[in-house]
Amino acid sequence: MIVHQFWYNLTPCPSLRALNLYSIRSILKQAHTLYLWAYQPFDNLPSNNPRFQLQDCNQLLPFREFQGYLDNHIHIAHVSDLIRILALKQYGGWWLDSDSLVLRPLPSEDAYYFATLPAKRVGGGFFHYERKPARWAGSKHFTGLDGKDEFNNSPFFVKSANDPWVAEIEAFIRKQFEKKKALPWRTVLNKMQASIVEHQMHDYVHPAIDFCPLPFWMRDNPFKDALNKPQTKFGAVIPCIDEIVERSTVVQLFFMSSEKAKTAERDDAWLEKMLATYPDSALNRLLIRG
Repeated sequence: MIVHQFWYNLTPCPSLRALNLYSIRSILKQAHTLYLWAYQPFDNLPSNNPRFQLQDCNQLLPFREFQGYLDNHIHIAHVSDLIRILALKQYGGWWLDSDSLVLRPLPSEDAYYFATLPAKRVGGGFFHYERKPARWAGSKHFTGLDGKDEFNNSPFFVKSANDPWVAEIEAFIRKQFEKKKALPWRTVLNKMQASIVEHQMHDYVHPAIDFCPLPFWMRDNPFKDALNKPQTKFGAVIPCIDEIVERSTVVQLFFMSSEKAKTAERDDAWLEKMLATYPDSALNRLLIRG
């Protein structure tokens, strides 16, 4: 079984970020084989580990096509959506975003594993959270849960190469890219989620605590007290650090995303400072566990 990741530095840099390396080490610690897909070499890759392989992303998507999509104002996140699909089309396996920590061995018994993350239930506004459908209610892994959490395409697993569901998603993405303009956010995620529902693949979907216990919209500083106790935000239950360590297989950390001004300046220097300032923090526990 192969675990796949992709990294591209929008600003030229010869190195991976510190959080990338924490993620890579957490995967290798579980004795998984990792393919890191990239268009460049890096000067700080793990050495002397036969399970780690830097793969030329031109094998999946030629760089001229990749750059062409960016030139057409397609967000790097959406281009990454295509790359992850192409990797699983060719090899099968797990896809993990590079800000994810693996806390225990990734399973591979089922044909698919799909993650959800905590979704807002209340708050109204543009998304009308109160009318969110209970897509997963009554399915295999959601006993006692309302089934309203949102699909997230990291991590997810496809057991076999050349899977027809993967082919469907690839065709959709390429059709969207033909428009040569930016896609609305969650375009690909929403298609994947709708396809899972359409093909009645609900029993491959897992609750948030399994693979993605923290929501994308929660950007609190995890070095302080954000995860010290369970909390409810916008009607969504956010687990505490103890529950994450005890139950989660993967946790994705969104707090260093450059997508929002709140987190754009959280670079390697910031991470190093926070680790030193809060040695007993929730995040330190996750990094040590990973």
